[in-house]
Amino acid sequence: MASHKSVDAYTKRAIRLMVTVFFLVVLFVPSMVNSSISSSSPSTSSIQYCSFFSNRAPSPQPGLKNCTWFKSNSCCLQEEISATFGRVKPLPGADKNCQNFLNYLMCYICAPDQNTFYLRERLTVCREFCNNFYEACRTAVLKGSIIGDLYSNGSQFCLSRSFKVDDAANGYCFNHAIQEKTSETVEAEKKERYIQFTVVFFLFFSFS
Repeated sequence: MASHKSVDAYTKRAIRLMVTVFFLVVLFVPSMVNSSISSSSPSTSSIQYCSFFSNRAPSPQPGLKNCTWFKSNSCCLQEEISATFGRVKPLPGADKNCQNFLNYLMCYICAPDQNTFYLRERLTVCREFCNNFYEACRTAVLKGSIIGDLYSNGSQFCLSRSFKVDDAANGYCFNHAIQEKTSETVEAEKKERYIQFTVVFFLFFSFS
């Protein structure tokens, strides 16, 4: 009888181990592959520093009221972004969408990877962002004229603001859509890892 119980206990431990290993593979291998693919993207910098702020390191800023998608890792402090927003006046005739794009652009000083697109005190903006910015603000007034009359496309508009313009695919320009998505992805990955750990923990002890 003791031998039979010993075999049963051994069998349960073996099943528990196999199930745990199986779910480890199913849950974690895809995440590792995706992480590897993401890290090889040209828009990902292995070293991040705040080139706008004398090359200091980015850090969590949970108190950010503006540019909140950078709360988990930010180059700017709340007082710095407040001062920046306070100096910029809305364009005459700008609607809410245009104002949003202007705000998105100002948030580049908070981006933790700004060392990839702010170099030698000059900002490089993605052509895609410039085009969207232009479309949102083309009916607003700049220097006494309608933006749509002054410039024919987003690249011209950004270049007139003394920005450099590059394609997003090259990975070395500011693009709000990419920045916000990246920040959201980091938070989602944290939640995913917590869920994965909980599932494995439960499975491991469910066969004890």
